[in-house]
Amino acid sequence: MGVGKGQSRRAQKAVVTGGKTGADPNPLNKVYFRPKRHEWFKWIKSLNAQNIDIIPFYFGRDKAKMSPDLTDEEREFIIREIFLDALSVDVVKLPDGMDPNDFSFKLQRDNPSSHYANLAVEYAPPGAKKFTGLTLWRDHRLQRKVSTAYSIFYDFNRAT
Repeated sequence: MGVGKGQSRRAQKAVVTGGKTGADPNPLNKVYFRPKRHEWFKWIKSLNAQNIDIIPFYFGRDKAKMSPDLTDEEREFIIREIFLDALSVDVVKLPDGMDPNDFSFKLQRDNPSSHYANLAVEYAPPGAKKFTGLTLWRDHRLQRKVSTAYSIFYDFNRAT
């Protein structure tokens, strides 16, 4: 385990539990983003990472960059890593049958120099219809401590 090693910090299997039932045809509406920050804090503390910024945490200290210098692809990578970490510590719950590998995150900007974008959350299981939800993204979200990274998912409950 170590800083910049998101894949090795997480358990090898995803946390998948039962979701809400209902007639909503969009499975993204069944993904549950939980405000369980105590679980996130406990995990971050176990890594002794309370005072590490998000960018060096996911890219490693040697590749630490400031958010305005990141490409959108690098931002999308970090968002995906936070998503997978949030799954592993039970901040994000997926309904039965949803695979975290079927999710992708894509920033869409009208103006390349803007610090605001739409963040498309896509769920595309193999051989099935693709579902997309949008939420507003602000680049400054990656300039925080990793101990608060889970909070990027608060807006996702309104993403679809």
